[in-house]
Amino acid sequence: MEEKTINITDILMIAWRHIWMLILAAIVFAASVFSYCKFFITPSYSATASILVTNGAVTISYDNAGDKVSSSDIAASLYLADTVVDILNTPDIYKKVSDQLGKEYTYQNLMGCSKIQRRSENTLFVDVAFSSTDPKEAMRIANKFVEVSCEYIPEFIPSSRANVASTA
Repeated sequence: MEEKTINITDILMIAWRHIWMLILAAIVFAASVFSYCKFFITPSYSATASILVTNGAVTISYDNAGDKVSSSDIAASLYLADTVVDILNTPDIYKKVSDQLGKEYTYQNLMGCSKIQRRSENTLFVDVAFSSTDPKEAMRIANKFVEVSCEYIPEFIPSSRANVASTA
């Protein structure tokens, strides 16, 4: 019994003879993927704004060049930033934002489309991101959230300061 071997040229010749089927399959696949993306997937946009959080000893302005900041003040502010992230992930702040947005969204909806986290472990910045199908709406919600947060954080932790570092 004789074994039949197939080499690469045989495979290429078969592919060349059926090139029209390969091209047609590629076109059908591309059209299917495009149609799925165009008609079935809803686009999602994200907007991010930032808050700078410090304890009362660390000033944010550079007006008083003679002010000295100790390493313990910096360390306290870094720990405070973790606490602020936890505070900003509670329903109360979302309820306030919902009220200020005219109750267009429930606080549960706002919580579901948000992501709040520190920019990195060694920073005082807290980033607030909101997702929406409308980019302007995501930006509006993110900006309102940081505005409300800057008022809310000192109410919750009186010795802290929160300022808008960047808007969406």
